[in-house]
Amino acid sequence: MSPSRARLVLVVAARAATYHLILRQRRFLRACNDPQPVQRRVLFDMLQRQAGTGFGRDHGFASIRTVADYRRQVPVAPYERLQPYIDRMMQGETSALIADDRLRMFALTSGSTAARKHIPVTDRSLAAYGRGWNLWGIRAYRDHRPRYLVLRPIVQMVGDMEEYRTPAGTPCGNASGLTATIQRRLIRRLYVVPPESGKVKDAQARYELALRCAIGTPVALVSAANPSTLLALARTLGRHAQRLVKDLHDGTLNREIDLPEFVRTAAAPRLKADPKRARELGTILDRTGTLKPSDVWPAETILLATWTGGSMGPYLKQLPAFYGDAPVRDLGLIASEGRFTIPFENDTAAGVLDIWSHYFEFIPEDEIDSP
Repeated sequence: MSPSRARLVLVVAARAATYHLILRQRRFLRACNDPQPVQRRVLFDMLQRQAGTGFGRDHGFASIRTVADYRRQVPVAPYERLQPYIDRMMQGETSALIADDRLRMFALTSGSTAARKHIPVTDRSLAAYGRGWNLWGIRAYRDHRPRYLVLRPIVQMVGDMEEYRTPAGTPCGNASGLTATIQRRLIRRLYVVPPESGKVKDAQARYELALRCAIGTPVALVSAANPSTLLALARTLGRHAQRLVKDLHDGTLNREIDLPEFVRTAAAPRLKADPKRARELGTILDRTGTLKPSDVWPAETILLATWTGGSMGPYLKQLPAFYGDAPVRDLGLIASEGRFTIPFENDTAAGVLDIWSHYFEFIPEDEIDSP
């Protein structure tokens, strides 16, 4: 298939997928107008599916008929209450906590104790996670159509999905590494940083690899959970601009970057030589003595996706110095346990509850430790 024909096929497929996602978003927003029936279905579907698990039997899932029954039989509890069931899963007894899903991995996260938490990741949880991302993405695309165009590259840092394995052989690591490897081919082609980058332990080497893969592409979205990562990318670009521009000119990847050989091999197809673009960036570098992300990707052509709430303020204030007035959209309340909110507006951490994926209960903050 010729490149032009392949591009046409991708455009048609992307438009079809976009239309499907627009319809899904409309259904989701209609559901949000009356969330309680949706939430009840989510809860009782979960209880029915998991009734035969060790946790389900111990908590009498099969006998739960009302929300009040559920609250009485499954009280609010910390991770430590689940840990014995997860320990059994790590030994190979998957049915201790989940019924029908294939166990893909354990996502690692810091917990309330010194030990790291192990969060089971299944096909069902991955589907829910992806559904939330699709709702986030289609709204972001529609809000930024002039700049956030379909089939334009994405810069996203991923983690290592396999830091180690359980006694039963299940990978334990960062879920972003798994999602990067199982995306559909159409989507996977948009991500310019190879998923193998998650294996790079040195942060500066990982940043420079990402920049080398992205510097010659018309990036539409730069995504990182913490805005400090966006700043680290920008400073790495300024610090190593000379050799990044040379690598872009030659189609190479500098040997001084500390990377495993298999990562270099994975990145090689993404390292096209572009002397014309290298000369353009070199002119800016000669004139100013540095390069900023806004020199490489004009602010009117990109969207920054990162957390904006909590303690992120000091980092967010520094972004315009490097990225210009590029719009910023919060990623939402996301954890290893899943996605909980979907922001639909820029410059706010607020988002709509992902009522299709989780059952939500709310506790007054001052009662969180009350029996």
